[in-house]
Amino acid sequence: TAEDGSKTEYTITFIQESCPATAPVTSEIANVSVCVGDAATLVANFSNESYEAVWYDVETAGSALKTGTEFSVEKLTEGIHSYYVAKNDGTCESANRLEVMVTVNPLPTPEILGLAENYCADADAVDLSASVAGGKFSLGGATITSFNPATATIGSNTIEYIVTDKNGCSGSASQTVTII
Repeated sequence: TAEDGSKTEYTITFIQESCPATAPVTSEIANVSVCVGDAATLVANFSNESYEAVWYDVETAGSALKTGTEFSVEKLTEGIHSYYVAKNDGTCESANRLEVMVTVNPLPTPEILGLAENYCADADAVDLSASVAGGKFSLGGATITSFNPATATIGSNTIEYIVTDKNGCSGSASQTVTII
């Protein structure tokens, strides 16, 4: 209000420019598959190297878990876990985030089948089999397909079985057999 009582009105207009950082696309960040017990590392490969990745565990809002090209996650349980990544150009962050999934596969749990606990030294050889096919049996570091009590050491012999499944996850079993 002026001294003479007149009033002047002013209008101030603010123009918010949109953020030039667009949401990441699937060609820039791949989903990851790991085995239980392994760490998962998510990597952002932005074509514009000035962009920085901002990692979240929620699709909108929330606090950033990490900022940077790589994001590692440990101690994940079996199943599918979702993370979200945004682009930051140094002044603003993309409004949308890309979902990146980490699939955590179970380890195979084989069992050695058909072996007795004890064998006489003159017993016939036993073909080896396991509940999960496709692995390798070993005795004393040597690969075997059957267990022959006649050529085994008197006393304890530990047969091991290791199998890797289609996801690249490995599991093992062992059984001690005594030759008397």
